[in-house]
Amino acid sequence: MANDHIKSDISLYLTGSLSESRRRDVDAHLASCEKCRHAVSKARSKQARINREVLKKASPDRVPNLLLTRLGKEAGFDRRPPRLPWGWIGLSLLAVVIIFAVSRHESRRSAGTTGSPGSKPAVSTSTVQQVSPALDVAPSSVAAAALSVPKSAPRSEPVSGENAQQWAGAESAIKESRKVVLRGRSAWRALWVEMGHSEESAPRVNFNEWIIIGVFVGEVTRSTQIILSTPKEEDDHIVVTYRLAPNPSVSSGSTAHPYLLKTIPQSSKPVRLIPIS
Repeated sequence: MANDHIKSDISLYLTGSLSESRRRDVDAHLASCEKCRHAVSKARSKQARINREVLKKASPDRVPNLLLTRLGKEAGFDRRPPRLPWGWIGLSLLAVVIIFAVSRHESRRSAGTTGSPGSKPAVSTSTVQQVSPALDVAPSSVAAAALSVPKSAPRSEPVSGENAQQWAGAESAIKESRKVVLRGRSAWRALWVEMGHSEESAPRVNFNEWIIIGVFVGEVTRSTQIILSTPKEEDDHIVVTYRLAPNPSVSSGSTAHPYLLKTIPQSSKPVRLIPIS
């Protein structure tokens, strides 16, 4: 077989597309023709180079590509399986752990704010409302006075309404006339210290459900008591009236500085404490 007879058959020969009889003829010719063997070897090297370029440009997707796999085998190498992104997996697990820890911390803080037994109270940004008797209640801050713990702190007394509380006494470290509206635990603790008690002894109040209102009347006779009315909700505020009345169970003569603190249901509306005769 002449050398020029197989030039058109080289590409078909390399891809295995020749018929069986034709392939045997080409094999016989290659066995006796060094020039044709060199041409076939050169064509095979060129095809392998082309296949390698195709594989380099192929996207590193994880979906098996049978054509590229076949070309890789024909070029003399196989594609390595993609490596798992262990770094990203580790970072994802770390993010999950951090989110879980933050969520747990927030839930504990929330539990502390609601005053659940055994939990530490969370510090909240809140204000105390205090004004002179002639004005409506306006926000201001409460400064803690020097700690002077009396022999006995006032006890929490139940009042009307589920879980409502009340504190009253004839004396406290606050001697001037004052009205207060407390909406947070930090303000409640500060007032409790100013009244002459330790911060740790402040009674627990769930400020998600309750507001503390109160009146300090200044210096009066010891037989004077404070009476607060039931809160009345208006369109844009809540009104609570109070009055001073004689206390028949206490003898008059000496002076005192009585006070009354009470919880009322939580509301976003401002509270007005109004004295009446």
